[in-house]
Amino acid sequence: INKKVNYRKTFDIKKMDRETILKERPGYQTIYPCFLNEEKSVNEGRRVNLKYTVPRPQPKEIAEQCQALGFPVIIESDKCYPGDIETRGRVKVKIAYNDENGNRVYTNPKIKNKRALLKLIGPELQKLDRSAILAQKDELTAAEKKRLAKIQQKDKATKKGKNKASTTRTFKGKKNKKKGKRRR
Repeated sequence: INKKVNYRKTFDIKKMDRETILKERPGYQTIYPCFLNEEKSVNEGRRVNLKYTVPRPQPKEIAEQCQALGFPVIIESDKCYPGDIETRGRVKVKIAYNDENGNRVYTNPKIKNKRALLKLIGPELQKLDRSAILAQKDELTAAEKKRLAKIQQKDKATKKGKNKASTTRTFKGKKNKKKGKRRR
């Protein structure tokens, strides 16, 4: 059943059926846009030094740069980084695979891990014309401000509700919230 596989492919996950996805996915490294986002801190998900980052990288840009380096790529636009659920999309990159003899073969011999790949992609992303993406930044921050205002209003409403609930007594001879009777 040893069938030669063309590893220099690009897939859009929305156009693929489930069987193809499950066949192609193992062995791929995941790259989220926040790994290369200069607006994020290390605690928020940035994985490389600031000199390798760009503001608000897009999954399609990352995929194009990976393809230019010769890597097979899967773009999953419906997925998001667990620490940053607002930014959608991720890129799966096949850095290495096992040949028919079981030997580890690197798609690009210069790049042997994800961090090395991120360090090569970053400067290439910096060379791109990203003016349209950066223009969207102001619109997004306005939308984020509206969202934050709604969250703050909800927080104020719940705090008011908590103050009313806090008037019930706790145990030690006082009224118990759960049972509604005194403990002894």
